[in-house]
Amino acid sequence: MGIVLAVKKKNVICIAADTMTVSGGSRKQTASYVDNSEKIIKCGTSYIGTADHPTWKLTIERYLGGLKHKPTFSSQEEIFTELLKMHKALKDKYFLSSNEGEEPFESSRFESLIVNPHGIFKTCKLRSIQEFIQFSAIGSGASYALGALHALYDQLDSAEEIAKAALSMVTEFDDSSGLSGTFYIIKKPK
Repeated sequence: MGIVLAVKKKNVICIAADTMTVSGGSRKQTASYVDNSEKIIKCGTSYIGTADHPTWKLTIERYLGGLKHKPTFSSQEEIFTELLKMHKALKDKYFLSSNEGEEPFESSRFESLIVNPHGIFKTCKLRSIQEFIQFSAIGSGASYALGALHALYDQLDSAEEIAKAALSMVTEFDDSSGLSGTFYIIKKPK
């Protein structure tokens, strides 16, 4: 699974992800061995990171690439609307299996962090959207990441420094996360 984290400080947002791929529950491979280990997708001015199954990145890239009008993901409402459209397409075109237990809504079985000049947004499996003021994380190392981000936030000056240190801490303790990492910077309008 791995880790995707985002942090905002001084009108700068950094999104970061590890590049570890774990298959079969025990086979670990880093970016040194896997060419398509990236967990972050660029769409317009947004970056979308997912720490779920590697097929998600390919599916989302194909879905977004097939859209005539690219979404801006500029608000919780727009992200929710796009997730509803994507869920239908995932079922119709990409064979999404949504059997996940007894939830009140059918699950998209997908979680992501979206960062852009408008902020840090988290999409959840039941298509709820949260917007974060300082930082967020998803993936198997999310608990480690949130602890690290909280501890580092007032200690370091920049979003990128915080993200790099937090990613290093996560990969030290989470078995499904590993370096190298990828980092993208977005300047938030004042």
